Amino acid sequence: MIESIVNENVLIDQIVLNNIIIKDIYDIDFLTKEGIIKVNKHPPYYYARHGKAFSHLSIKGDGMIVSMRAGVLSQRGLPIPFCFMTLSVPEDPVHKNLHCLSIKDYKKYIKSIQNHLFTKYGIDICLDNAGVKEIEINRTLMLNHAFIEYDRVFRLIMNKLPGILSNQIKFQNLSGDKTEEVSYYANSKQTQHSSRYRNFKIYDKTYCSGRDTDSNISFVRFEFRLKGTQGIKRAFKTNRLSELTDELITDYFDKSIEKNILKRITKWIGERDRFLKNKISSSNRKDNWLVNLLRDCSTWENQYQYPLILDVEELFPIIEKIEKDSRNRSRIKAALRRHASSHETLFSNEDHQKLEEVIKKLKH
Repeated sequence: MIESIVNENVLIDQIVLNNIIIKDIYDIDFLTKEGIIKVNKHPPYYYARHGKAFSHLSIKGDGMIVSMRAGVLSQRGLPIPFCFMTLSVPEDPVHKNLHCLSIKDYKKYIKSIQNHLFTKYGIDICLDNAGVKEIEINRTLMLNHAFIEYDRVFRLIMNKLPGILSNQIKFQNLSGDKTEEVSYYANSKQTQHSSRYRNFKIYDKTYCSGRDTDSNISFVRFEFRLKGTQGIKRAFKTNRLSELTDELITDYFDKSIEKNILKRITKWIGERDRFLKNKISSSNRKDNWLVNLLRDCSTWENQYQYPLILDVEELFPIIEKIEKDSRNRSRIKAALRRHASSHETLFSNEDHQKLEEVIKKLKH
């Protein structure tokens, strides 16, 4: 069941390992002919058992390994052997990569990769000290409506991310004459070579579920990507593969969601309500003030590209605090509903309930 892999666990998609040791290569000549290994006339060389040496090793997209590179780097004139391996969760024939793996299951998968290297290439590797250089951590949620209907919710969430994730871009899908948002992407100001680099994505995974993308039910993935040994050590207190646990991964993800999304949205709602209360209180509330209020909310959204209010209903608690007469409160609420449903329809789609839904599911 698809439902068993969403709304539950924090899982891993792509991972990059380092500190892999190549213990032995049983037929360097064969791998050289296959173009996997290159042996230069002069050192530096990567040395395996029995004096077997090569200059560079590269495996790409063989069905199990995204990429594997090994060779020798020069640091301050000293030869430093290296071996990196990039892995991704194998595609499920039905749901493609909607599913991911726990760190426990990922370790089992890496063991199968170890056997694959030995069986297919005659490459014997040691993973005892393998470290994590990059990692993608995510949770996939099943939503109650089509993904595109959450666009305003996701734009609000992205806008309220902390400054460290201020570099943002949206990727769109052109379907017929319609342009739909399919992912929301933010990364840190540091370059990808920085030990503090990380990025965050919200993206549509409905196509992986086998469901029609026009279906009322959709799937969204919230994902953090950490890059760099030091950044991963800061996140988990270790970057050694053998020491990572599902508890560490889940704790980091939940705390990151709490810090970067939940607390910031709660703070924003409080600030927004105070702003709107002052705005309404300072107006003369005559003639077309309700029309102007909704028009101002619409103008805000056009100008700043994220919503001031998601639904007209969000104005009602503010009206309750300002207007003391119960009959006037009822009249104002009814007038706001009528104008929103007939003119400012953006505010009559219950998007505030969609935000509540997403927050509830992120809280797990």
